[in-house]
Amino acid sequence: MRDVKLEEQNEAATTGTNSKSESSTEARKPGEDSGTDADADKDDDEQKREAEGENKQQTLRVLAIGGAAAEVVAFADFVSDSGMVADITLLDVGPWGSVVGRLHASLLESAPVAHGRELSTTYEKGTSSLVTATDFRVEFTQRDILSMKQGELEKLLRTRPTSTTTATDNPVLITLLFTLNELYAAGGIKLTTIFLRALTGALAPGTLLLVVDSPGSYSEAAVGKEARKYPMQWLLDHTLLSTSSPASGPRQRTGVDTAGSSDGTKTNANTDTGGDRDADEGQEEVVEAYTWQKIESSDSTWFRLPDGLRYPIQLENMRYQLHLYRYCACD
Repeated sequence: MRDVKLEEQNEAATTGTNSKSESSTEARKPGEDSGTDADADKDDDEQKREAEGENKQQTLRVLAIGGAAAEVVAFADFVSDSGMVADITLLDVGPWGSVVGRLHASLLESAPVAHGRELSTTYEKGTSSLVTATDFRVEFTQRDILSMKQGELEKLLRTRPTSTTTATDNPVLITLLFTLNELYAAGGIKLTTIFLRALTGALAPGTLLLVVDSPGSYSEAAVGKEARKYPMQWLLDHTLLSTSSPASGPRQRTGVDTAGSSDGTKTNANTDTGGDRDADEGQEEVVEAYTWQKIESSDSTWFRLPDGLRYPIQLENMRYQLHLYRYCACD
């Protein structure tokens, strides 16, 4: 008797399951599930491609002033770790062009293999390069930065603009690595200050300025007949952060139409009509003043080599000072 009841229950359960699956099948249109899944997969693929495209479009634009061999290798290492695309412009008074070219070419070749802490000078077949030609572009310009005017600096920063924006609207990273103190020593405070102010006038908002140099008394500049010495950091802050001199006033941009005016002032083809004058009276001109903001600073920091590191030439621990500024519409 118990077996008969169990069989009846199993039949009822089987019948209910079949009826549910039949009704659900009839309720669905043929191919509806497959189409929905295909659309979902397509959307996922498009999102992945868009995300990959956005990552590839992130380009680090760098102007390395006084930079040559060391900067090429340093930025190549950064690009290999970050996955970004780098567009590097190196500028120096010395003839570093051939050295930069050979370094860049070697970075695109198969990388040497590190065995533990020892760097091998042999190349193993199949090893990948540190960077690729599409991810790491380098251009060298031999010029004396202290002799360049603001217009020349703007043209220099206009190299290789993107397809969607003008070069002057693109922020860049400007580096002065162990260079600024040499500029103060070689060109004096006057020429170096003129250069920094001209550079400021040529930049786009969002630009970063990174200054690294020797610390303390190693970076001082003499002023006047008495040769009174001032720290490089103080001179830099006085030039970039001070607003007392009209010559160092911040670059300004307005939210009104400047078309048809050579001096950047507001113009309108119909300014003589009373209706336009009445409309303009109710508008306020929005002016954004861009200034430098110090976002990081260190007077003295130690760089120490890792224990056990071996290199063909002797390397030493060192101290350095670091100052990072952002050009922005800061409060």
